[in-house]
Amino acid sequence: NNVDGTPNNIGWRVVGSNTTDRGDDPLLPNGYFAVRNLNGSPTLPLKGIGAVLMKKFSTPLRNLATQAQDNAVSMIRPIDVTLNQTGLSPQDGSFIPTPEDQSLGPRFSVKDQLLLFDNSVAAFDKQPSAVYYYGQGLAQRGGWRLFGDPLAGDHGNDVIPAGSAMLLRKAKTASDGTVFWINAPTY
Repeated sequence: NNVDGTPNNIGWRVVGSNTTDRGDDPLLPNGYFAVRNLNGSPTLPLKGIGAVLMKKFSTPLRNLATQAQDNAVSMIRPIDVTLNQTGLSPQDGSFIPTPEDQSLGPRFSVKDQLLLFDNSVAAFDKQPSAVYYYGQGLAQRGGWRLFGDPLAGDHGNDVIPAGSAMLLRKAKTASDGTVFWINAPTY
């Protein structure tokens, strides 16, 4: 309201552009958005309207040759899913595994990372509640690993709550490109 100093100039705006109403801008179904409320208003629930997706969905994941690339994504399923049920996998190229060598112990160069954020905690610029990578090496060592706990067993059964915001950090690659993450329903 009155974002450019004139009365009745009400509507959604993009930071840096106070005059154009962005109320019709789409919110991507497999993305997420952050609400930054600086005025002390109470936290309110967000209610989604629509139907439950009963089919596979595909999310493009960007990677760069010059640096790691963050991709803001979400798990749009209406139920909790495990890491193994996400569809993120070294087998289809959607998730680059981190080579592990037991003789080197915990020394390795981490490739793709999945950062999860706890939506029950309100905070600005909050840190992820968990960071996962996919370890690949000796048969007993392959699978999902929790950052900071590299010698523990597979975390593939760790649960991602429904509607969770996630950041998929794609490792630097040989060339710029896009890979696709395909998720199938488990219901």
